[in-house]
Amino acid sequence: MLKIVRFCLGFVDGLLKGLPLLLAAAWIGGAGAAAGSQATLKDVRFGENGDVTRIVLDLSEEVGYRAFALTGGDGRIVIDLERLDYEVAGGRWLAGQGLGEGKGRGHVSKFRYAHNSQAASRIVLDLKRPAIIKEAFGIPPSGQNANYRLVIDLKAADGVLFAASLDETYGGWTPPTVVATPTPASASKAKKIIVIDSGHGGRDPGAIGPKNTYEKTLTLAAGLKLKDILERRGLYDVVLTRDSDEFLDLEERTQIARAAGADLFISLHADANRNLSVRGSSVYTLSEKASDEYAKKVRAEGNYHIIDDANDSASEVEGILFDLARRETKNQSARFAEVLIPELVGATKVVNNTHRRAGYRVLLAPDVPAVLLEMAFLSNAEDEKLLRNPAWRNNLMVAVADAIDAYFSGRGMSEQVRQAAAGAAPIN
Repeated sequence: MLKIVRFCLGFVDGLLKGLPLLLAAAWIGGAGAAAGSQATLKDVRFGENGDVTRIVLDLSEEVGYRAFALTGGDGRIVIDLERLDYEVAGGRWLAGQGLGEGKGRGHVSKFRYAHNSQAASRIVLDLKRPAIIKEAFGIPPSGQNANYRLVIDLKAADGVLFAASLDETYGGWTPPTVVATPTPASASKAKKIIVIDSGHGGRDPGAIGPKNTYEKTLTLAAGLKLKDILERRGLYDVVLTRDSDEFLDLEERTQIARAAGADLFISLHADANRNLSVRGSSVYTLSEKASDEYAKKVRAEGNYHIIDDANDSASEVEGILFDLARRETKNQSARFAEVLIPELVGATKVVNNTHRRAGYRVLLAPDVPAVLLEMAFLSNAEDEKLLRNPAWRNNLMVAVADAIDAYFSGRGMSEQVRQAAAGAAPIN
């Protein structure tokens, strides 16, 4: 029990310093990161035979895996494997997003691959149409093929069969969990990792303005500008959830942030309202109700994602650590919102009650401080004109960048918030 108490006391500080940096070191390395004896994914190949599509993963050696279906779009097949290096002949690595992708065939429109944690990698097959796993098996190396091959056959199905397959898992491997440990003080001086999430994209245009302006276009332009500003300051490593007109599920956006070890997650949007006269910026953090409901779901599933690889990982300990992380993350998100709002006031019009709380799913990661910035109201003609103006977007993103600088340096916080951030007792 004493061991648990000591760990919990050091966890909150180590969470924001240790885990992000440990994960970032692995994630930012991308496709070329060396990792000792771990296996390498060399290619993802597809074949078709009637209503069956065969997916073959060419691996340097046998690895544990599990495969299962997920909803989203026209359905997805997910393959979790022991952590891999990537040298995928038929794929391309998107360094700005921290993931790779390639074209599919048959039932699969495309595939994506990334590191899902320190101990696991994930491949996601986006389906063109409903399909289910027919079988999954491995083929050891032979004289004709030196690679270990993991084969997954998908067969056509209707929506009912696909829904029924959501409870099925193939392979049986369970990704281990890894406990975050505090990093040395010298490691805390490394660059902070900022994940910028440009809302909507691809088939999801978001709000549409009076002049037919798409929210997805504006958020991407703003996200790219913010990335440029931050990188020129030389203080941050910046990861984009998307750098093109691409559709991403909400869960994928938070997964990118968590896998990158983000110190801060900023989701950019442009609001809309039936009252066309409403204008201005607003900042959202996760509501207490949404946080509590998410916590209940995690406890019910026993799925404490942030606790990675404990040798003595009792569910009670995991629950304690999860609650500590969730509480600290919510506090950090509110602290950044407090710093951001004054910077916005100096750059643009803001709405009344500028700091708002809601249950946006992109804010649900329990271990990444996160805010959602509604830059302006695309439904308002004047705000739409501003949003379309590159100079205005630049000024707004400079304000966001200034807030990030202030947040990490402790400037701009109230005395109570500053002392809380430093671990001191708040002034009453």
